[in-house]
Amino acid sequence: VCFGVDGANANLGSLLRPGAVVVLCSTVNPRWAKQAKQRLEAQRIHLVDCPISGGAVRAAKGELTMMASGDAQALKAAKTILDAC
Repeated sequence: VCFGVDGANANLGSLLRPGAVVVLCSTVNPRWAKQAKQRLEAQRIHLVDCPISGGAVRAAKGELTMMASGDAQALKAAKTILDAC
């Protein structure tokens, strides 16, 4: 979605402003996450890598686990949203 022909990266100037934070909650290859971070940083956009663990049973119980990593500024910016999850 972010990097497709019509994705966010194609239109970052109009969709995401410098200083914005993208929270990546997909289970992706670590290399892909690193490349996404580099591509977004080139646009001065932060990335918080935040995979979610627990599966369908724990999701139904509201017991999923989020593991967030990123630079301090990105984590601070995303804290309110992540705390709400």
